[in-house]
Amino acid sequence: MAAPAPSFNPKKLSELQSRILFTVGVLLLYRLGTIVPTPGINPEAMRGYLDLTFGTQGSIVTLFNMFSGGALHSFSIFALGIMPYVTSSIIMQLLGEVIPDIKELQKEGEVGRQKINQYTRYLSVALCAVQATVIASSLQTAVAPGGIPVVREAGPLFVATAVVSLTAGCIFVMWLGEQVTRAGIGNGISLIIFAGIATSIPGALGGFVQQINQETINPIGAIMIGIIVVGSLVGIIFVEQAERRIPVQYPGRMIGRRQTQGVKSHLPLKLNPSNVIPPIFASSLLVFIPTVAGLTQDVEVDPAASAFANLWPWVLVHVIRPVGDMLSPNGWVYSIVFGTLIIAFAFFYTSIIFNPDEMAENIKRNGGFVPGIRPGQQTANFIRPVMNRLTLIGGIYLVLICAVLPYALTRGTGVTFYFGGTSVLICVGVALDTFRHIADHLRNTKYDELLDGKALGKIKGRARRSAA
Repeated sequence: MAAPAPSFNPKKLSELQSRILFTVGVLLLYRLGTIVPTPGINPEAMRGYLDLTFGTQGSIVTLFNMFSGGALHSFSIFALGIMPYVTSSIIMQLLGEVIPDIKELQKEGEVGRQKINQYTRYLSVALCAVQATVIASSLQTAVAPGGIPVVREAGPLFVATAVVSLTAGCIFVMWLGEQVTRAGIGNGISLIIFAGIATSIPGALGGFVQQINQETINPIGAIMIGIIVVGSLVGIIFVEQAERRIPVQYPGRMIGRRQTQGVKSHLPLKLNPSNVIPPIFASSLLVFIPTVAGLTQDVEVDPAASAFANLWPWVLVHVIRPVGDMLSPNGWVYSIVFGTLIIAFAFFYTSIIFNPDEMAENIKRNGGFVPGIRPGQQTANFIRPVMNRLTLIGGIYLVLICAVLPYALTRGTGVTFYFGGTSVLICVGVALDTFRHIADHLRNTKYDELLDGKALGKIKGRARRSAA
């Protein structure tokens, strides 16, 4: 007699399996929303208009389209993606160094964090509304190749509908990310960005294989590119997990009549303390000028107009457009400026999120000290140059991955190197963080099993037998 087929029973799933399934389901729901077009938009005409106006790369549209998983290219209801929330989070973090009230909230633990998150959501809604209004208003006159209008029926009704749809879509994506953080595995916002970037990988691999079949790339070159891809991934994983540990000694204390021993700990400082923020800032700043040049291709200098009326057209034609051409992503000028901005933003961002004086004060307040260094200001003076050296090393590492490697491979092979730059840093960082959450969850589960009633009973029984 044949054994009955096993049936799916959700109650038999462990907590970790349920969290993983919930995360996958939310990400699938997000991907489904990226193909739902905004009311009043012709998706095919929108793609043609963006390709004609901005090309396939080198504009702010390309950058945000990558983070939104292609939703901006078809102008779906999730076209703005999660980037307004990310921008708002960075703004709130920067405001914490300027506004004392926000800085106090950052020190109030969980209550302060909830307040800051609430303000971040409000700022995200405001940014969504402004961005949606500007984009919807500018698209009313947009025409795709062949004279096809992007907006089927332009007018105030379309603008209002688009603003409501895009803002609601952004809020829904933000809510999905928070649900993943609460009931799923890992950071929900990061996973949504990861899902958007990861959807481009199959297309990039397909294009790479097609170029090999068309003999655009010879087999030896393809093997070399594969080795460089794997090597770069290994290097990124190594650097992202590397840290400089400053030893910290905490002296023993008297608890009642009992003297506790001193504790040896360490202050972990990442080799790349600014993470992926500098390349994102630098990319956003660099693509701004090419985007402005692409949006104003029809503007020309009018010989019959006055000098004042021709001021903006002259600046656009003789300054912005030439600079936009120089900042082409495949050019050496772009790589040099991009690398310089990455290092500058690395020092700027690190100086905001890491304060050596606060670190030293916290160590001193808890009774700790760095061996051989006096607590207080001398400890801060010791930590500050260490942070500067780490920031410089991390900035150079980001320049190599985001600027030098893509430029060298593009020039050397003629192939756009998808596996280098900001996207791969985000993917690797999110993957490492998610695996860390899974490992922590498994570790906590083992501790819970060890400390439940049955396990405690066994431990007590063994202790009694040993005593007997």
